Amino acid sequence: MPEKKKVCREIVTIGLPLPNLLEYTADVSAETRGCLNALRHRSREQGVETHEVKARSINVASNHANIVEKMIGDWLLVCGSDHTFEPDALCKLLEATEKPPYPKILGAVCNYRGAPYRWTLAVYDDSGERLFPLVPFYNVDPTMMASGSVQYVDVIGSGFTLYHRSVFDTVPTPWWTYEPRRPGMPELEEVLRDWDDKYRFDEWLEEMSGWAEDPGDDPSPIFGRSSIVSAADGIRLKEKAKGLRRLLAKFRRPSSMGFDFHLCLKARDYGIKSYVHWGVINHHLTLEHTHPQRYVHWVESDPKNWMAEVMARNEVTTEKIADMRGIQEKADAARLEWEKAVAEAQKENDDAGDGEGRGEVGGQGRGEDPRDLPVERESVEGTQ
Repeated sequence: MPEKKKVCREIVTIGLPLPNLLEYTADVSAETRGCLNALRHRSREQGVETHEVKARSINVASNHANIVEKMIGDWLLVCGSDHTFEPDALCKLLEATEKPPYPKILGAVCNYRGAPYRWTLAVYDDSGERLFPLVPFYNVDPTMMASGSVQYVDVIGSGFTLYHRSVFDTVPTPWWTYEPRRPGMPELEEVLRDWDDKYRFDEWLEEMSGWAEDPGDDPSPIFGRSSIVSAADGIRLKEKAKGLRRLLAKFRRPSSMGFDFHLCLKARDYGIKSYVHWGVINHHLTLEHTHPQRYVHWVESDPKNWMAEVMARNEVTTEKIADMRGIQEKADAARLEWEKAVAEAQKENDDAGDGEGRGEVGGQGRGEDPRDLPVERESVEGTQ
């Protein structure tokens, strides 16, 4: 019988932005290359062809942009030079894009290389101004890593992330850039000042809105006459004044987020959301392989660590503190149930072992039976 012909259902460009380092002059790290070879082989078996594009310079954001210009197919998988992953990682990401919510930006779970190894993804706090990584047991359940589910995030790093071509067709260029130079504060202040350099434009608008509400008999100190706008226009002018002050405050704050986070926020402005796939796990290479579960382990190792992570993301209000304490109490109760279940299982094992000569062990003076030692939770790092 003739051999069954394999049908290519997808072409994915694998983009490799290489840093300008001697160890990565021509290719990714040896560990990453081994994972890429296995991934491309597994993907081909599933009918997914891959095409590699490399870009190397000291400007990593420019590398990303150059890769986009050379991509073929509908999908771009950006892969960092110091990551390792499973052979089916790409297929899992593609499969998730075919189901609701049909992600156009979908990344793997990855952690930073430095302690405490937070995840390279973030969501806004209640103010909608500050980005913070998700915190285990607070706004994400670590068991989701075993579920393979997809979750919305505001931003996600590009260490191992899949982007649909429509993202780059929708978001205007430049897509990946370090924060461009913004207008200087003196220039912005000068433009917002009036011609006499007495009022800012937002103050000028508020004065006008005040006279619209109650013009009275006295002339306006700014206009020298009664207001000529309606009360409804006065309300709009007040909102515009608030918007101008908010814009001024945003220009004053420093911008410290990476170019990959910036792309997610630009895409969000055009209705394209970002997601993380909890079933695709990456190791980040340093002197050792770091796993995303190390962050979970660090949070669990000391209650103060968890509280500090959560407190940094919330306003210190009575409601928030009560909410955090409630979560801690539930976690403590769940931990006690777990320890009780372990103790009961240990007792059953001990009872089952009585008929196998357990008593003779102690009688012969060989020390404690290992089964009598306290049971401790196995560390996450010990399982890697």
